[in-house]
Amino acid sequence: MLAAIVGRQNTGKSQYVKTSIMEAVSVLTADSMAQLFELGHNPTRTSRHPQAQNFCVNTASGESMAVHLSSSQKFWGSLCKSMDRMDLLEDPRFGEYRPREANYFELVPIVAAEFLKRPYAEWEAILTANDVPFAPVLTMSGYREHPQVEHLGMFEPQEDGLPLVRPPWTFDGERPDRAGTAPRVGGDSRAVAAEVLSEDQIDGLIASGVLFVDTPDAAQAAPAAERADATA
Repeated sequence: MLAAIVGRQNTGKSQYVKTSIMEAVSVLTADSMAQLFELGHNPTRTSRHPQAQNFCVNTASGESMAVHLSSSQKFWGSLCKSMDRMDLLEDPRFGEYRPREANYFELVPIVAAEFLKRPYAEWEAILTANDVPFAPVLTMSGYREHPQVEHLGMFEPQEDGLPLVRPPWTFDGERPDRAGTAPRVGGDSRAVAAEVLSEDQIDGLIASGVLFVDTPDAAQAAPAAERADATA
């Protein structure tokens, strides 16, 4: 849309912009399509790992981390130093990128075994000191409680105690707030229907069950109905 606006400013002519979900997600297939052409067969979920040289490993403290080396020999050497496994640099299967790519699935359990020897906090300090690219693998609760998420103010507390995820952007350093609490199902049915229907028509649709309107009575009746269904 922005490109079309710029084009109109430059040419004075407007354009009809059209896309679809199929077209939009096609940009996500570029890497896999390149692998299809290169390998001659359909890639799998693990086809990219040997090329990317990434490892998802558990640590002694039960936390997990992802290490991404790419094709840089520097990062491989840094990882070997971090693990105190400089012998892997001399191993003909793993010393250089191409043989390491070919023998990636032999290397995975070796790396995994090393990371189980230390807790996450130690690995975080060691990998950072040796300039190894890594990131924590977070659970949803781990993400919610992460210091960076707290610092960014990504969650907005609500009166019912359930926080909402706030918009992932800021304007002049301010993150937009959401207006009020999340609406209840049926809370705006009358207002929306009133744009095209009369009150009598709306009442008829509600009475026939076509429209649902959230009311205090309905909110109290729902748990009772659920209990009745459960008992039956």
